[in-house]
Amino acid sequence: MPLNLIDQSASTVHGPADFKKGYSPDDLAWAFDAFQQVVLPALAAGEGRDYFHTLDQRAGLQGTRSYSMTYSQLIGAGDAIRLNPQPNGTYAIANGQHRVWVAAQYGVLHIPARIM
Repeated sequence: MPLNLIDQSASTVHGPADFKKGYSPDDLAWAFDAFQQVVLPALAAGEGRDYFHTLDQRAGLQGTRSYSMTYSQLIGAGDAIRLNPQPNGTYAIANGQHRVWVAAQYGVLHIPARIM
């Protein structure tokens, strides 16, 4: 989803102080980079969730800076960013305000999202 089509005007996330869920803006920036550099290429090669757990174990990664968490948080069935279409052609954020805010701050142009 192009970030410029997401309406952030109703978002409750306005800065780093709004991050209280156990991860930081830098953790989410790491995840967006990992998504582009590792997760997407692995998915294109036919890999799945178990592959990311194996990569994490080999690299000693865990928690918010792990490939399996990145997979789950960005495209997982329950955790993906969810957007609702609006009549004006933009999308309202139903889930994922923190991730959308970080994407905007770090210059990410497109994000994975589910349209509801």
